[in-house]
Amino acid sequence: MRYRDVNYLDTFNPSNMEPERIRMAILGAIRFGKELVVYTHNQLEAMWSIFSEKLNAIHPSLLLDIMTRKIIEDDYYKNLIREEDSNEYSLMEFNKSQMYELNKKFKLVLLTDNEDVDKFKADWLIITVN
Repeated sequence: MRYRDVNYLDTFNPSNMEPERIRMAILGAIRFGKELVVYTHNQLEAMWSIFSEKLNAIHPSLLLDIMTRKIIEDDYYKNLIREEDSNEYSLMEFNKSQMYELNKKFKLVLLTDNEDVDKFKADWLIITVN
């Protein structure tokens, strides 16, 4: 999964859980129409809890806004752009017509080795791969 055309965060890698790294992964996934894949290994519940806290530290309602897809609405994602970000993330690069197509492709994917996913069934589409 890591080598696919996705933005990949490994919850066991401390550098991947830095708020700045997460923010850039989200921005990149929106900007380039990719999936944001979060790998929780066999610690789905614990790592999801930590990841959720990190998201909400970046922006108070970021988790909810991703889950409801509010994040891809006009101008919302612009709140995540910082002045020091590289040119490819500047507001000039977020062309409205192009962004409409790319935004439709943005998805959050939780990848886990954990078989106990019952708690997540209400909010997530569960796909089991054997």
